[in-house]
Amino acid sequence: WYGLPTSRVIGKDFRLPFSAGKTAVLGTADDTSVSVDTDNDGLADQTLTLGYGETAVLSDLPAGSHLSSSRNVGAVAMVYGSGYYDNTYAVTLLPSSLWSASYYVPLEHPFNYQSPTDLSRVMIVAQHDGTSINVGGQVFSRNRGQVLSVNVTGAAHIQSSAPVYAVYVSDVLATDPAAGVQRHYAYAHNLPSESMKVNETTVRFLPLDGN
Repeated sequence: WYGLPTSRVIGKDFRLPFSAGKTAVLGTADDTSVSVDTDNDGLADQTLTLGYGETAVLSDLPAGSHLSSSRNVGAVAMVYGSGYYDNTYAVTLLPSSLWSASYYVPLEHPFNYQSPTDLSRVMIVAQHDGTSINVGGQVFSRNRGQVLSVNVTGAAHIQSSAPVYAVYVSDVLATDPAAGVQRHYAYAHNLPSESMKVNETTVRFLPLDGN
């Protein structure tokens, strides 16, 4: 699941924390130019123009790809397996203006899959060269556009020397009782940060019949 882009999470500068099969970019104003730098050399590998309410879908962008625009846009990155069933998730990308140097990894959602292997991880992309990243006591260094992937199966605190973007991917490889084969039970979400904290929120659970 993912949240639809709102006025709070639109911006002009984004990076992908993982390789995405599809990335949807939504224009919020006419004549919005969008540039895509897939290899972090500072040069545009793709360019496009969006109008108000217009969406472009980009295919097969590698992790760390840089999206920049002349006006505010929203962006959603999607990973999907064969048949859109296995290893499928999406995340509403946060613009770099909302990145933080401090994130919190919550406790993992409990699961009861058959023969599970927990591959859950955090994906962290740096905006500046020489960024030091501490994940639960493990220290790493990444340059601009480089992505750090660290397996995390419990609560942890992420701290960095400069703002980074961090996404949590819950990924459990387990046996599908219906098909009798192993599949990735996966979902992803943006990690809580100081820049995104709120004083109040509402949680609503829908009944199984969807009403």
